[in-house]
Amino acid sequence: NDYRIFFGVTIPNTIIEGDTLYLVFRDVEGQPIHQAPHDINGKYGKDHDVIAMYMHNNHTIDMFTDGIEAHTAYPSEYIADTDAGGTNDGIGKCHKNATHVTVETQKQFNTGDTLGNDFNLVVNGSIDMFIWFWDGDLGKHYTMIRQADNDYDYLKLQINCTKATPLSLGIVIT
Repeated sequence: NDYRIFFGVTIPNTIIEGDTLYLVFRDVEGQPIHQAPHDINGKYGKDHDVIAMYMHNNHTIDMFTDGIEAHTAYPSEYIADTDAGGTNDGIGKCHKNATHVTVETQKQFNTGDTLGNDFNLVVNGSIDMFIWFWDGDLGKHYTMIRQADNDYDYLKLQINCTKATPLSLGIVIT
């Protein structure tokens, strides 16, 4: 099919030098999205699909997690699909104004990736996702990890197709 999924994220940030937004998708059933410890010393599970938006140069890269490196080894915990013999199937851009930056990305439901580095979505299916934002000028991570209880949250993205008027949905990271 030629279905595509679009993501829009608005972040209340106006200095985007060194900033990166990561959308991480559970691409391998049974692999945790995030492994303990559930903090900056933790790491992702292996071979999950990632759409990365590098805001300072307005560039999107299709990546996957290595499951080996801790977040403290950033950015080597991510491997670009093209560095592993694959293709860059993520498309996106960001726009900054006086109060925030908005990131918009898209990806095909099925990219045809034969290496297993991209998610495959189906109508009436679902996929788990995790959001990570690195604020480069502040040197600060914003994640779905809850420091208070050493746990993490993730989103379950439900894929449904019905005729409807387009609706803008976004996630605000504060």
